[in-house]
Amino acid sequence: MKERYNSKGDVSSLFIEKIGDEYLDNQFQEVDFYENKTNKNEIFEGFSYVESFIQDIPELRWNDFNSIILIYNFEYETKGIGD
Repeated sequence: MKERYNSKGDVSSLFIEKIGDEYLDNQFQEVDFYENKTNKNEIFEGFSYVESFIQDIPELRWNDFNSIILIYNFEYETKGIGD
């Protein structure tokens, strides 16, 4: 998630590169690291607008993960995330 700037002032990060994009406005993202949480309601508690999308989040083995990245107003085709 750490952003890097080149000599021209362009921003990038390993995360942006991994999702195959060139730019991601960090004002439209929320990130959280968690421990010892096992259900999506407690994991997503406190995120902006969560009540409008939590029903669309599948039930996963949440204890297999330790962080959440929410990106708002962004379209991305998943590639087996959570499988």
